[in-house]
Amino acid sequence: MRIERSPAELLRGDIYGITAEEYSLGRTNVEVVARMIDSGIKIIQYREKEKKARQKYGECLKIRKMTREAGVTFIVNDHVDLALLVGADGVHLGQDDLPPQRVRELVGEKMFIGLSTHSPQQAKAAVSLGVDYIGVGPIFATKTKKDVCEPVGLEYLDYVVKNISLPFVAIGGIKEHNIAEVRSRGAKCIALVTEIVGSGDIGAKEEVAGGDAAFAALDAKYGSWADMTPDQRTAAAAEFRALRRKYPEPPARLPPPTGGRPRTGSRRPKRSVRSVPHRLGCRKNQWRTRRS
Repeated sequence: MRIERSPAELLRGDIYGITAEEYSLGRTNVEVVARMIDSGIKIIQYREKEKKARQKYGECLKIRKMTREAGVTFIVNDHVDLALLVGADGVHLGQDDLPPQRVRELVGEKMFIGLSTHSPQQAKAAVSLGVDYIGVGPIFATKTKKDVCEPVGLEYLDYVVKNISLPFVAIGGIKEHNIAEVRSRGAKCIALVTEIVGSGDIGAKEEVAGGDAAFAALDAKYGSWADMTPDQRTAAAAEFRALRRKYPEPPARLPPPTGGRPRTGSRRPKRSVRSVPHRLGCRKNQWRTRRS
């Protein structure tokens, strides 16, 4: 059985990790997935275009066992038969793959079905196809896939956020330097490929990328402290404290309190609720968590 989470829960606030052995610094897909799991990534897609079917099957069996034991959602790209054989939680389809309606007949309701989309027309069509979520992209240019289309840009992301009810994952060329912008436009789940698998320290990369995006989203959600209602201030302060617990390392440059000078350095200052407004009023580039 799949992980007991709805598609909306599945794609809320998570990094969506995707394998790419070609860019994994000599490590196998299984080794990289183990590090993804250790770093706290909760959604992992197996995407492998070049290997033989038997090799893919062997890797997916191992990854399925690892993800099941860790409570991580496991998605197989393209191959419905492989997803069924290993008992994956879902399968992700491209526009040129099998029709989602027929795939649903094969997998029933026990698997998530995702569908890549690249235009408003494809996104609108996906709503009627019975898929559980869609991929939105490529947002930026990417060389990870050899048959990828031209980047669709942030405009398509804006369209999906405003007009499509299905949960979605933003994908394509998303890196540490632009993930905050993608999250601030409304993407709650973001796929990272080479940015994760090509990192020597996957745990550190996930924390930095996830932290940058999460704080940017908080900043975009609430804006200025002065413009909030009392209830919004209470909620914003609670969300801020929750994020600081999840991403405890302080920004390289902390926002100054009112009337003060900017504080620099790596020491984490004591915080109180009174310090929260100054941080909530900062622009997203000041939220960023950086490592020396």
